Amino acid sequence: MVEDARDRLDATLGEAVDLARGLAARSAGAASVSPSEQFVVLAAEIRPGAPEHGVVLFDDTGRPRAWAGRHRVPVTLPRDELDAFMTPFYAVLTARRQHGPWTAASQVLLAADSAVPDREQSVAARFARRTGVGLEFFVPGTARALWTDLFDYCQPECRAPGADTLFSVRAVPPAQGERKLQLVAGGQRRTAIAATQTAAARVRAIDRIRLHRRYGGGRRK
Repeated sequence: MVEDARDRLDATLGEAVDLARGLAARSAGAASVSPSEQFVVLAAEIRPGAPEHGVVLFDDTGRPRAWAGRHRVPVTLPRDELDAFMTPFYAVLTARRQHGPWTAASQVLLAADSAVPDREQSVAARFARRTGVGLEFFVPGTARALWTDLFDYCQPECRAPGADTLFSVRAVPPAQGERKLQLVAGGQRRTAIAATQTAAARVRAIDRIRLHRRYGGGRRK
């Protein structure tokens, strides 16, 4: 259970980073085609079935020239090659890649507040559907006074000199009643009680492996 909890969460966050970086890298090449073709090139880079994402191509003046996908927060040039942007309603992972004077900036939706409609394709919502465990994202250093069961996600790894902490994450179990209803709706009546117990155990497993400490979850490309 411990290894499963760690591997699932690490793989999920790693896939989100790969998606953001890959989208920015591929989309930067649209700078070399005509303006009328840039929208087509960017649209072709959107991956059906992946967590919600979008990309914008900026010219040498910082003006957006083409875009595709979905954007939950205002699109600006990320501060760094990889960054995270937090608002009271959204947690968004961003990446950028330059092609000459042009820059492609991508966004991947990590999480959305429960008050936000149509949030099913966020990284957190998809993780909850697969595991029964929710994810909450925070600006680094802002939630330690409230919870201790947090861990920092860094690039390239938290132990490396000068590592950049992108965000903090907390794993939370769903309400037992809500999880039971989900299972009943899926035709799993006999396993509803066992599954809610498993979800809570999975969160405890994440706590036991001390994912909240600084660890090498990030990967450098």
